[in-house]
Amino acid sequence: MEGMVKLKFPVFAVVGEKNSGKTRLIEALTRLLEEKGVRVGVVKHIPHKDFTVDRDGKDSWRYAKAGAKTVFCVSPNEITVIRKLKDADEKFENFLRFTAEDEFDCLFVEGFKGKLKDYEDIPKIVTAKNFDEALKLLTQLKNVFCVVSSSPPKTENLKILSLSFNETEKILKLIEEEIEVYKILRRLPGLDCGFCGFKSCFEHAKAIYEKKSTLEKCPIIGGEKKISLKIGDEEVPLNPFIQNLFKNIVLAMVSSLKGVNLKNKKTITVTLRSIE
Repeated sequence: MEGMVKLKFPVFAVVGEKNSGKTRLIEALTRLLEEKGVRVGVVKHIPHKDFTVDRDGKDSWRYAKAGAKTVFCVSPNEITVIRKLKDADEKFENFLRFTAEDEFDCLFVEGFKGKLKDYEDIPKIVTAKNFDEALKLLTQLKNVFCVVSSSPPKTENLKILSLSFNETEKILKLIEEEIEVYKILRRLPGLDCGFCGFKSCFEHAKAIYEKKSTLEKCPIIGGEKKISLKIGDEEVPLNPFIQNLFKNIVLAMVSSLKGVNLKNKKTITVTLRSIE
């Protein structure tokens, strides 16, 4: 989806009607993942516009009232970050930019049903009390991961995995697989150039996890580097097309200079000491 933030970890949206077990499921999965050493982030959507963790008259409230966009409250056991947003800033893409700054292995999002229903990049776990409730949500949401219920509805015809709350270990396995795919994805350049034969780096990472490909099949990682580009000390990944483009432009410019002989030369180094 346009504007979507590229995250370094998988995001799972747990969606359901009130009292359908969303918090119960996230709590159970978080506990199991924490026991395995997985770093979990959880987001709770609170739609009430008058909700705030800040209290009138407190120092943090006074700083925000004075115009501070972000207020950090640091105590011995906790850091609270308060960001004041306008209504126009409530887009989910903007929120994801905040989470992208943190170090997670996976992120659970409770709620945001209306904002996330069309997001194909974020898998949804639907919690439901009965079949009709599940069916209603399945017709509204894209990319449903599975349905979880105390009495799992039969969803074979819809080709959706249906589990009970007592089968969290099965959900956990699916989540761990997604986490492993993202670990591989973080090693790929993230250019989605398609030169590996896959439509995106994410699809290539999935293929590598399933032993259908290797990291070396990424032309930027495994291919011969005809040209490299560094900004400061950070190397910028270039796909083969851009490498050839850079090479041809540089060679065309250099070969036209008087007194330059490229015969038997293996490298050309260009250093730009100022970008201002």
